[in-house]
Amino acid sequence: FRSPVFIERMFNLKIGDYMLNGRIDRIDKLDNGNYEVVDYKTGKSKKSLSKDNKLQLYIYALACRDVLNIPVNKVTLHYLEDGEKLSLNLSKGYDELDSVREDVLTYIAQMKESDFTPTPGFWCNFCEYRLICPAV
Repeated sequence: FRSPVFIERMFNLKIGDYMLNGRIDRIDKLDNGNYEVVDYKTGKSKKSLSKDNKLQLYIYALACRDVLNIPVNKVTLHYLEDGEKLSLNLSKGYDELDSVREDVLTYIAQMKESDFTPTPGFWCNFCEYRLICPAV
């Protein structure tokens, strides 16, 4: 067991003209002086990290590098239901992180072009936005 260096550490990461706000569940200091980012997930573990999970972890590592000024060389998802962990080692240093900014900007451009027109129906009863939705 390691004592965490940070728990629920908030960050504001500027990417292009946009600000990403987030909260990293846990950051541990490793024996080699680098750090590990740990994100806790409910439910059972998956066999591998999804593209979205990888992006999330890379954004956290980027925030550690650019905002918190700490060297992260490992990012981990820790599944609470079964205790399993899936990790990525940033073995190439931070080379992997340099493309993350471009990926985020691509996703933002896609979101800006998306159609968010409400489609009322059965699922409206369960929607988190039903209280503010103009279509309900």
